Amino acid sequence: MKKKYNLINGCSSTFPAVTPKSWKTGNKILLQRDWIIHFYFKDPNFLRKYPSGKQVRIKGMNEFKTLGERCEATQFLIDGSMLKFIV
Repeated sequence: MKKKYNLINGCSSTFPAVTPKSWKTGNKILLQRDWIIHFYFKDPNFLRKYPSGKQVRIKGMNEFKTLGERCEATQFLIDGSMLKFIV
């Protein structure tokens, strides 16, 4: 089971995952693929519409063309997306 965070107002979220999985340790070949951050956000007010939670996908790091920049942008987006829900 994925790690789950309980947030304010009864909401919850899974920890963000990145595709490709080897984004921290991979090589330049990973730049040929689109990277995606994804996680599930569950709001008790929308359980009827999204019983498993709403899947959130973030693709903002794909504009960076070097591996170092893309890794840094990915970590920044992960930190920012979780901070948005925790605060």
